[in-house]
This record gives sequence, structure tokens and C-alpha cells, in this order.
Amino acid sequence: MPPELQLPFLPDLGFHAMPAVMLTLDLILLSPPWTIKVYGAMSISVAVAFLYWSWLELCFTKNGWYVPITSLGLLTTWQRVVLFGFSATMMAGSTIALKWVYGKVNGTDKFKRGA
Repeated sequence: MPPELQLPFLPDLGFHAMPAVMLTLDLILLSPPWTIKVYGAMSISVAVAFLYWSWLELCFTKNGWYVPITSLGLLTTWQRVVLFGFSATMMAGSTIALKWVYGKVNGTDKFKRGA
């Protein structure tokens, strides 16, 4: 990245961390209980990850390079499968963990694993 485009650490942290922090606080403190189950979270996560990968591949066919993630050009197809599969797993895990935290904070411990 060119030096003139680099942000100092604190503004960069603020631009990237504050939306996640605020959305997490909103979810835990102000939102109604979630109705999503574990399998639903996994299905949505896999769908989102692989739809995003498909969009990146479409961008590559039009532009000749991977638009937001240029380092994808260094990976083989199988490495991309692993990367996006891992991303889907992390997304599902985050959803399940946030639902668990919501239950602990708000006293709704009706977290069912497979249901």
C-alpha cells in the first residue's frame, strides 16, 4: 500500500472495529431474541461465503484481477475452497457464539444445539 494512503493506527482501528463493536452491543442489549438455529446459521454462512466467492470470480472474469482481495490470485482453486470453507465455519461459529452470549446476558438460556 502506498504510504500516502495508509492511516494511522487509531483511525484505522476505529474505522474497522467500531462498527463491529457497536453492532455487537446493539445485538446483545437492544435486539429481540434470535430464532436462528445452529443448522440455519451454518447453511446461511456457507451460502454467503460461496456466493461471495462466486461474485469475486465474476469480477475476475471482467477485470482480470480479484477486485477487493488481490491476494486470491496467488491461491489455487482448492486453496480458495479451503479459505472460503474456513470463512463460512468462522461465520457460523460467530453467529452461534453471539447467540449464546445474548442468552447469557438476557437470561434466555434456551439454546438448543441441533434444533
